Amino acid sequence: MSAALLAETVPPRLGARSYWQGFHCVAAEQVQDEETGRDRQRHPMIGYSAFEVGLNNQKMALLGLFHQAREQGAAVTLPSMVSFNPALGIHRRIALDRIFPVEVLHRFARAYGITLLDAAPVDSVGAFDCFMLGSGLVAATGAKGMAALDDFTGHFFRGLLPRLAQLPLLQQLKGEIFQARRVGVVVQLRIEKDWAAYARSSLDASLGADEDYKPGFMEIFDKIAQTMPEYRGSVYIVCDETDLPTSKDEIRAAVLARYGLSLVWKSDILGADVGSALSLLEQSVLDFEMALSAPVFVGMSRSTFANMACFEAFCRRGRPPEGHFIYNLPGARLGRRYDRGASVVPTIVCDLLQGRIPLAAPHHADRSLPMTLTAHLSNLGDVTTESCTPGGAYAGPLCCGHRGDGLRLIEGLSLASHVPGLGLEYRVRLSDGQWSAWHAQGNFAGTRGLGQQLSGLNLRLTGPLSMSYVCHLVASFAGQPELVQVEGGQDCVAEVPRPLEAVQLIVRRR
Repeated sequence: MSAALLAETVPPRLGARSYWQGFHCVAAEQVQDEETGRDRQRHPMIGYSAFEVGLNNQKMALLGLFHQAREQGAAVTLPSMVSFNPALGIHRRIALDRIFPVEVLHRFARAYGITLLDAAPVDSVGAFDCFMLGSGLVAATGAKGMAALDDFTGHFFRGLLPRLAQLPLLQQLKGEIFQARRVGVVVQLRIEKDWAAYARSSLDASLGADEDYKPGFMEIFDKIAQTMPEYRGSVYIVCDETDLPTSKDEIRAAVLARYGLSLVWKSDILGADVGSALSLLEQSVLDFEMALSAPVFVGMSRSTFANMACFEAFCRRGRPPEGHFIYNLPGARLGRRYDRGASVVPTIVCDLLQGRIPLAAPHHADRSLPMTLTAHLSNLGDVTTESCTPGGAYAGPLCCGHRGDGLRLIEGLSLASHVPGLGLEYRVRLSDGQWSAWHAQGNFAGTRGLGQQLSGLNLRLTGPLSMSYVCHLVASFAGQPELVQVEGGQDCVAEVPRPLEAVQLIVRRR
């Protein structure tokens, strides 16, 4: 791949202020203070100048900044991006518009009523605080299910496409890897020297032997071989090639000799001239976009890169990614992700409960209406699922619990409809076989933390629209292989009383 192609695809390096040229942004408004007669800003400005961390942590900090501005009614000044070379310990600032078009942030800000100022970055809030806020938003959003795609965080990442994503450089790289070479697996080798240092300083004391959070490359490929024994194609590697503890040629030779897998690195395709012309931050963008496009992606859940690859694949595709795995789950095999990138803990990442797998197959008459189900599960706590948001474009099954779990049983629940004219009423059968009173929607029925699992449920629709819709309850009971399905108003119970382990509410037009 030639340097000429790079010149055609990557925008020129811009100065600290020039990236605003040609783009209309709101200037800092001035109004006169009635008491002093002096000018003051209509909107308080918040921002930070830069955040000296990796690509994805910078994106989460930017999300946190916009969220804070929305909550406070403040205006935003955009920070610079930072390209970090861990081998040399050098941070270099890059204009944000070189990595992400400012237009997309303007569009997002306008949609949520956030003022975006044409001003130099200010240091009025902490970048790390913004990152912590943003990472919490990603975790909470990923845990919601399909309804997350229509909320603040989902909208932010659906629109935050890097410049390189639409340019020939990346398209040719994808074509070479996924079409010409038919690569089916992309692997994040999180084995760089900076990761080893971070593991020693931050993870060793807290995680110990509970996770495979610092495997060698052969251990990673051992798990890949155990999990995908039939795969014999090439593997594309994403990592910081400048910070590897072992040369890529040694890694390539060892993996080929033992597993018969050919490893491909971006430097093999781009060549030295193009690779050296890209900043390390831009190279991270290339790696990230390749991970998003991978049929199968294997990474590390303690790494922000892998988690955000899963989360942003979910946001962009509008459905949970099915081909994401992690190698830091203890054991001989990879763990399949079900969490949409929401968690860092391997056992949670790979928990089928996170997948919200429906109990019943879809039916052509099913309707996705904005409803919420919250269930309190034994040994876990409250889990909430939203089928969709009012007026939302994305919807998923309204279900909770996992069939065959047997340990995290439902002790209580609440349901609510967000459709005007359509309400819900429900009652539960308690562990002693007694039925509760009927509860209006939004009220909790059952118990919390007492180890008293429900053994049945009855639900009915109310309001004028109950004449247009009918509901069905589908339930799984511990120790009973068959599902129980009833129409609304009928008792959903097992033939022999058993604890309720999973439930799904289905609404169909009459």
